[in-house]
Amino acid sequence: MITLENIWFSYGSEYYVLKNICLSIDEGITVIKGPNGSGKTTLLKIASFLLKPKKGPVIVDGISFWNASRKVREKLRKKVVYVHEKPYLFKGTVYNNLAYPLKIRGYDLGRVMVVAKEFGIEKILNTNVNKLSAGMRQLVALARAFVFKPKYVLLDEPLANLDDENKSRVIGIIEEYARRGTAIVVATHMDIDFKKETINKIAFMNDGVIVKISKYK
Repeated sequence: MITLENIWFSYGSEYYVLKNICLSIDEGITVIKGPNGSGKTTLLKIASFLLKPKKGPVIVDGISFWNASRKVREKLRKKVVYVHEKPYLFKGTVYNNLAYPLKIRGYDLGRVMVVAKEFGIEKILNTNVNKLSAGMRQLVALARAFVFKPKYVLLDEPLANLDDENKSRVIGIIEEYARRGTAIVVATHMDIDFKKETINKIAFMNDGVIVKISKYK
């Protein structure tokens, strides 16, 4: 479980973009919903250790991340993956992008084809990412996030740039990994038709504050 306890964050000014955030991330899908500018992306970056809170601890599997040693933090980081709304892809082919997380962890590269088929991108594995449309780049980034079976997956507007067919595909994939025990966070301003049995909770944000949490489990 990742727990944010009374988190406050500002980007160097006196104005806090996150204010007293309390949220737990456990198995299943946690939806963070709110308008653009409400603090959803910043919250995901806090939960994935990309930003350090001004106040409040981030607890990961019982360990206070920012109070842990560098070695422990590196171990915890390997459990978590964050995908930005406009994801960055490495130079080279689609295959290289999917293989990289496996190589640095010493995992079997056979997972590349498994996940490529799940996302319907097996036919473009040898394509240079510079030649991909925005929608295809989104699929590759999502596939790369799931390829090494992380414990926590944090997704910022994962359906952006996808056509209806691929939106349905990605929703189904997210639900399936949630059923298998992956803790998945989806930040969005949209209504996403997840099956209720896969949803853990929905947190509604506005102006840097969680105004309501609806729990399903």
